[in-house]
Amino acid sequence: MALTTDEEAKVRAVLTAVDNGKKITDLPPATGGIESYKIEVVDITGESKQLNLFSAI
Repeated sequence: MALTTDEEAKVRAVLTAVDNGKKITDLPPATGGIESYKIEVVDITGESKQLNLFSAI
């Protein structure tokens, strides 16, 4: 099965994103109060959403 030009571009974009991804240990430490931070949460349908960290605790 051959990919279309558009599909090939999407595959290349995904590969680039994976190659440029960072591990949590590569990220800088957080500073300041927790009220200014957001976290990713996943609802029961699997959809990702953002939540204020202060609200989560």
